[in-house]
Amino acid sequence: MKQAFKKSIKLFIFIGLAVILLYAAFKKVDFAHLLDGLKNADYSWVVFAIIASILGYLLRAARWNILIEPLGFNPSLKNTFHAVAVGYFANLPVPRLGEVARCAALGKSEKIPFNSLIGTVIIERAIDLLSLIIITVIVFFTNINMFGNFINEHILSGLGSKVQSLSGIGFILIIIATTIITSIILLRIFHKKLIQIKFYSKIYNFMKGIFEGLKTIFQLKKAGLFFIYTLLMWGCYFLMVYLIFFSIPETFNLTMLDGLFVLIAGSFGMTVPAPGGMGAYHLFVAKALLLYNIEYDSGITYATLTHESQTIMIIVVGIISASILYFRNKSLFSKD
Repeated sequence: MKQAFKKSIKLFIFIGLAVILLYAAFKKVDFAHLLDGLKNADYSWVVFAIIASILGYLLRAARWNILIEPLGFNPSLKNTFHAVAVGYFANLPVPRLGEVARCAALGKSEKIPFNSLIGTVIIERAIDLLSLIIITVIVFFTNINMFGNFINEHILSGLGSKVQSLSGIGFILIIIATTIITSIILLRIFHKKLIQIKFYSKIYNFMKGIFEGLKTIFQLKKAGLFFIYTLLMWGCYFLMVYLIFFSIPETFNLTMLDGLFVLIAGSFGMTVPAPGGMGAYHLFVAKALLLYNIEYDSGITYATLTHESQTIMIIVVGIISASILYFRNKSLFSKD
C-alpha cells in the first residue's frame, strides 16, 4: 500500500512538472503563428526523421545484444527491438520506467533473468551519458566564439568592468579549467567525509559505475562493433533533429553543426523527469535556437514538430511491439 502511494505521488509530481514546463514553454507563444507553421511545414522531412528514429531503435537493440551475449544468452534481434520499443513507450507516462519495462519484456520473451538485464542497461545508460558529454564538449569548443560571446554578454556581463575587459573566450576557459582543477582537489581531500553524504554517495557511485561499465565494454569480444553501433545510433539521433530543419523555412539554412547543438539541448531537455520530456524539450530547444537569431515562436514550432512526431511514433511502434510480444508469449504481462 505504501509503495503504491509513493508511486502515485511520484507520478503526480512528474505530471505537475510537465504542466509547469509546458506553461513556461508556451505562455508567450503566438498560437496563430504556431498553428500556421505546423500547417505549412513540409512533412516529408518529418517522415524521414521518423525512419531515422526507427533505425536508431534497431541499432540500440543490436548494441544491447552485444552486452547480453557474455551472459550466455543470444536473444533474437526482433525480440530485442520490440523490447526497446516497449521501453520507450513505457517512458512516456512514467520517466525511467522504460529501463525496467524493456528488461521485463525481453526477459519474458527470451527467458533471461531480469537482474542480469538490468546490469546491461545500467552500462548502456552510462555509455549514453558519456557520449552526450563528449558531443557537448566537441560542439562547445567547435562553436567557442558563439558560445563564448553569448556567455560573456548574458551571464558574465554583471561581474564588473574587469571581467568585461578580458577576452570573453579566454576568461571562460580560465573559469572552466580553474573550476575543474579546484573541484578535483577538494573532492580528493574531503572524499572520506563526503562519501557519508547520501547525495554525494549516489553521484560518486554513478560515476564509478560509468568507469566500471567502460572497462566491461573494452573486455567484450565485439567491443569494436559496440562502438560502431553507438556511433551510428547517435548519427540516427542527429538525423532525427537535423532533417526536420528542412521542414520549416526558419531553420532551413541551419548547418549540421547547428543540428548537433540542438541535439544536445534536446537531449538535456529529455533528461528532466517530466513524462516524455513534455515542456522541457520544447523549452530547451526553443531557447537554443535563439542563439541562431530564430524567433522563440519559430523555435517552438520546430520543437513541436520534432517532439510530437517522435511521440506519435513511440506510441504507434510501442503498441505494435507490445502486441507482438504479448501474442508470441501471452505470459509476458502475467504475474510470476
